[in-house]
Amino acid sequence: MKLSKTFIGILASASMLSFGIAPVVQATQTAQASESDFDIPVGTVTKAPGTIRVYDDSDNVTHLYNFEGNQPHISAVRSVENGTWWYTDEYKTAPDRNGHIVTYYRVSTNEWVIKYDLDTVNFETGQY
Repeated sequence: MKLSKTFIGILASASMLSFGIAPVVQATQTAQASESDFDIPVGTVTKAPGTIRVYDDSDNVTHLYNFEGNQPHISAVRSVENGTWWYTDEYKTAPDRNGHIVTYYRVSTNEWVIKYDLDTVNFETGQY
């Protein structure tokens, strides 16, 4: 039995939605988001290569977050040293522990730093 390309495309799109795969948005220039003006849906991943300097003034380390769907969880086993620079390639919006929508920056596969723990953010095209 032959299936049409359109039907297969509909099946693929439906299966992506049912597994909760977040859409990916390509950033073209400088990519910075603030808590006050989100025009992209929660959980949307935006490509934005750059560097970040982490600093959590309430602790000696900066906590990393893991995601299950759009729900962030503090990693129980991994963190990064305060004052260190990290390469980031994506950011996403998700709720913090108080339910406020904030930005998280990816520093490793499924390891993210919350915007509150950033000292410096550099999103520049080309050179790092």
